[in-house]
Amino acid sequence: MKITSIEKVRRGKCRIWLNDEPAFALTEQEVQELALFEGGELSDKQLALITDTILTKRACQRAVDILASRDRTCAQMIEQLKKDEFPREAVEAAMKYLIGHRYVDDLRYACTFISLRRERENRRKLTQQLMQRGVAAEVIEQAFEEEGEPDETALILELLRKKRYDPETDEEGRQKMIRFLAGKGFSYSQIKKALTSFS
Repeated sequence: MKITSIEKVRRGKCRIWLNDEPAFALTEQEVQELALFEGGELSDKQLALITDTILTKRACQRAVDILASRDRTCAQMIEQLKKDEFPREAVEAAMKYLIGHRYVDDLRYACTFISLRRERENRRKLTQQLMQRGVAAEVIEQAFEEEGEPDETALILELLRKKRYDPETDEEGRQKMIRFLAGKGFSYSQIKKALTSFS
């Protein structure tokens, strides 16, 4: 592979372009130590060595640093490492390490997420938020089995109290409230049950 460009990007970092494609980033010192230069060649063996000895280790360390501030899903972690310009092989190796040591665990993430939010969000909303974070549907289902379902009737009743809903309101006011609650992700049967019990 041809080193088509070595681009200085920030704080002593260089982006290495191979065959006109951005490949990975190294420090200026690493570029010098590895004797990399524009127009030079990089063999598959050299690339594997750089990936194994430098980039994978750096990707693991970066991932651990990211996780120090808050938990992430596997998908979020992969996205962040790619954003940090680690090559696919280094990202895969880092994820294998993180999953093997349970630094990332989508089931644990989903259980914690549901546990912290089930008293103010319904199942549909929680599921949607977890899927947006890259958690698989079967993992979400397992998390609900472990953590339990939100009490959706209680959630609706709380919203009715917050909105100061009057059970004696006219049909237009009732329909408006039904549309509001449906927009929050509640089913018609849940809404009807809550409206019937609300006083």
